[in-house]
Amino acid sequence: MSNRYVIGVDLGGSRVRAVLANEKGEFLDRCEFPTLADKGLYFVLERILECVRSVSSNAPRIDAIGVGAPGPINSKEGVVSNPPNLPGWVNVPLAKLIEEKTGIPTFLGNDANLAALGEFTYGSGKYVQHLIYITVSTGVGGGIIIDGQLLEGHNGAAGEVGHMVVQPGGPKCSCGGYGHLEALSSGTAIAKRAREAASLNKDTIMIELAGSVDKINAKIVDEAAKKGDPLALKLLEQAGQWLGYALINLIHIFNPQMISIGGGVSEAGELLLGPARKVVFEGLMPVFKQDLQIVKASLGGDVGLAGAVALALQESAKSKV
Repeated sequence: MSNRYVIGVDLGGSRVRAVLANEKGEFLDRCEFPTLADKGLYFVLERILECVRSVSSNAPRIDAIGVGAPGPINSKEGVVSNPPNLPGWVNVPLAKLIEEKTGIPTFLGNDANLAALGEFTYGSGKYVQHLIYITVSTGVGGGIIIDGQLLEGHNGAAGEVGHMVVQPGGPKCSCGGYGHLEALSSGTAIAKRAREAASLNKDTIMIELAGSVDKINAKIVDEAAKKGDPLALKLLEQAGQWLGYALINLIHIFNPQMISIGGGVSEAGELLLGPARKVVFEGLMPVFKQDLQIVKASLGGDVGLAGAVALALQESAKSKV
């Protein structure tokens, strides 16, 4: 069907974003508001609806809405379970609430899974059929594409790659587990180790760049590493190595053509990806190395919106069959 219009929504703990897109996935209009999650569910819901109304005013009709939300969620039921950055959101039927208010078919996906779908459909993975996308940011998330299809699992929760154990007995993760990838390679984890190390090593330029030890974050580590700071370089190397160990497991299980790494920490580029790639290619069985690419994702901050658009277009196409 031609001339379809859909809306993609990216719901995060700090901001709500929405775009109007055409059937090619091209963004035609966009809207953004602070989430202000502490004001409660119905305040945030109204923020989402306000964004939807804003972008939909420029289209003759809207065929579907795709929504990316932080996990855990049940995408099949359209329910947000209990995300840590949306307090009070316990088993919220978000897709149903939006659909009831707008009259537009609405579909929900895990934000990291939809980022994978976006990168697969419009970004670095658009020429492959087997893709693993990983976002390394405040936390670590991911999504898995097999034979061109998003792997969602029994209730839509598949792809939580950040909670793979890569160091048994290692640092405590935000989820309560220990030694998870997120607790070792996320921006939060890098910043924590940087502050600990800088408090013992006053020679690092990270302190000067941040103003004080307690203000060092992952961006400061990246900036210092790019200026040649040995401690910052070592921190990114370690994070990349842990990421590499996780990738070895994922590659041996799923045999992808491409690993695409996104999120804020990926802006470190080869300072992160180089060590990860080295660990991977030293640890893989030979058959899994064939044609494997490990690349930086290409869609940047719009990857979640692109995935929400792709979800809406996929689901609206199904309804027309």
